[in-house]
Amino acid sequence: MSPELLVRSAKSGNDWGPIELAAYNIATEPQDTATFFGVDPLPDPQVPADMLDKLEAGDMTDLDAFRTISAMDLAMNATPSEESAVDDFVVRLFDILGYTSRKVLLRTRKDIELVICGVSMNARTDVCLLKNRSEIILVVQEDKRQLEDGGDAEAQLIAEAIAAFQSNNKSVYTLD
Repeated sequence: MSPELLVRSAKSGNDWGPIELAAYNIATEPQDTATFFGVDPLPDPQVPADMLDKLEAGDMTDLDAFRTISAMDLAMNATPSEESAVDDFVVRLFDILGYTSRKVLLRTRKDIELVICGVSMNARTDVCLLKNRSEIILVVQEDKRQLEDGGDAEAQLIAEAIAAFQSNNKSVYTLD
């Protein structure tokens, strides 16, 4: 359907779906890892050897590796109504991969203002990385299709990315 024929309305990021993507003429393109990151091959992850050599969390001697793989196991076997296990795993994974530092912090369930059709709504991330406590540099959205009304993870992620872009731009213009 042609985007100009679709009705655009103000919706929170959590309510975005394929219709909103079509209405705003937003499309995604799959890319392989090397193209996306511009590096081939990717460097080896800097994680404890246990994470790469052992299959079971109980076999790991490194405590950080044990905690991360245990969180992954919980996320993979979470009850359908318990989405926080995936967020917990992402937080552990980002920490162990070194994504966080004194200047880059993790947030879960962060609300970001999303101005759409001239109306202020919000988009809520599952997990995001904040640089200098305010610049949103990465957002994570769990695929919740297993939930009764899980929504569309891709559309929700795009809405969060737009909200993050708006928020970052607002901060830049406020500082000038």
